[in-house]
Amino acid sequence: MAFNVDRYEHEKFATGKWVSIEGDSHLKVAYMRNCEYLDQQRSVEKKYRYKYGDEMTADQRLSMHCEAIALGLLKDWDNVGVNGETPAYTPNLGTEALKQNPMLLDFVQMQANNLERFGREIKDSKSAANKHD
Repeated sequence: MAFNVDRYEHEKFATGKWVSIEGDSHLKVAYMRNCEYLDQQRSVEKKYRYKYGDEMTADQRLSMHCEAIALGLLKDWDNVGVNGETPAYTPNLGTEALKQNPMLLDFVQMQANNLERFGREIKDSKSAANKHD
């Protein structure tokens, strides 16, 4: 089979795909190297540098990191509890949830780095014998 340049659903890189987390809760997570996330990352970093300068505390850096992820990678959630309620996703809630829950932060980053989640189902076509064997 030939190398398939269209093996991924690239249109979902920025919009994200749903993934289950702890039972019937779901997160919609985009691909780590999508342009929207990279732009958000630069924008958030610029905002934090303007506000705090080049010497940020660890807490400020964590907030900056979580905000960029909440804006560019974590796109939505379903059946996620916050303070005993299940609110709709907002980047502000996402930032706080990521900052307060290291397991959630690690999970989102792991899913965002998992390129196989965005794999397109390739139709197996009968091709000519491989001339490179």
